Amino acid sequence: PATINEGEINAIGMEMLESAPVLVAQIIAAATDAYEDFDPKEEGATSPLDTIMDMPLGLQLAFLQEIMPLTFNAGGGVKKMLALALKASQGASQSGS
Repeated sequence: PATINEGEINAIGMEMLESAPVLVAQIIAAATDAYEDFDPKEEGATSPLDTIMDMPLGLQLAFLQEIMPLTFNAGGGVKKMLALALKASQGASQSGS
């Protein structure tokens, strides 16, 4: 903590806020198997991620409220949810590069 300055903390916070919509959409997409029938080569195909991100925020939050208890009560519990979030965040950072 002594080596981390307030500017670095603020930068991390802003980065998290900026990536939050993509992370939320990726969690929803993964939980609903949204990419199962998606063919990116299909003409005019809309990415499930884009479709989810276009949904009203309230609807996205409702999906998360349903997904979280199912995830936490499933075999892996919190560990599974953290692994999903990590995987989604890695995908977001790769797609943003």
